Amino acid sequence: MEAHTTKSMLNIENLKIDPSLVASELQGFVRESVKLLHRNGVILGLSGGLDSTVVAYLAAMALGKDRVLCLIMPEKDTDPQAKEDALSVASELGVRVKLVDLTERLEQFGIYDKVPFYRLPRRSRERIFRGSYRALKTLGMDLFPSFVKGSNIKILRRALAYGKIKHRLRAVTLYYEAELEGLLVAGTANKSEWLSGFFVRYGCDHAADILPLRDLYKTQVRQIADYLSVPSRIINKVPSPDVILGMKDEDILGNYQTLDLTLLGLEKGMPQSRIAGEIGISKERVARVASLVGISKYLRGPPLSLE
Repeated sequence: MEAHTTKSMLNIENLKIDPSLVASELQGFVRESVKLLHRNGVILGLSGGLDSTVVAYLAAMALGKDRVLCLIMPEKDTDPQAKEDALSVASELGVRVKLVDLTERLEQFGIYDKVPFYRLPRRSRERIFRGSYRALKTLGMDLFPSFVKGSNIKILRRALAYGKIKHRLRAVTLYYEAELEGLLVAGTANKSEWLSGFFVRYGCDHAADILPLRDLYKTQVRQIADYLSVPSRIINKVPSPDVILGMKDEDILGNYQTLDLTLLGLEKGMPQSRIAGEIGISKERVARVASLVGISKYLRGPPLSLE
């Protein structure tokens, strides 16, 4: 009896799904949502990353390529390879695609002078931003909670405004195009990012009519991608929000498999010390994830009101 109660509940096997079944259910969800909301099809922002690619595949399989419109919305700081990957995915799927460069619109807000060094060459800015973030992290300064709940430090507030407006302008652009053609907006947030607050409220990864991947951890999205035969270059790409030069998802969230297992343990109501022991990480790392889930709760809910 004792052996049963101490059996490990947190390993990669706990994150495995039946990708054929889940993919089929998600396609049915897309079809039924379009029908329920009386839309002509689906529109989504295609970034060239894993999540948006999987949503594009699911939508195309559910509705047919002619009923899916992918918007590719680069701006000054966008990785050129990301745009090429997005165009390639759209071409491979045969879906409709529209390229909308947001640089000029963002310049009207004056965002590019909100952060230092913006006049330097791209690679120089990448090194500076990435190096600065890692240096602060080494010194024990965790900046991500400020991304979620705001900050009293002026330079951080400017950085928040700089990054978040890009997501929100993409959301506005998606809904504008959606209204023109009577399309349903599909968001691309996954469960790992949703629970940890790694998304922008009312941004393109939050503002949507449907969120097909919201109940799938990032590691499970990869399983769906494998099943759908998403190109390996997309599956193996290092995830990046692609709004602040040089920053990668795992710089901020840590390894996705570890994050997913931590979130799974918290969802199961396991003590944090046990989660740490079963995964083989520090209690502090578990506490950080638990804290992020807590402080980001308001992001996942409706606007506050006096009931």
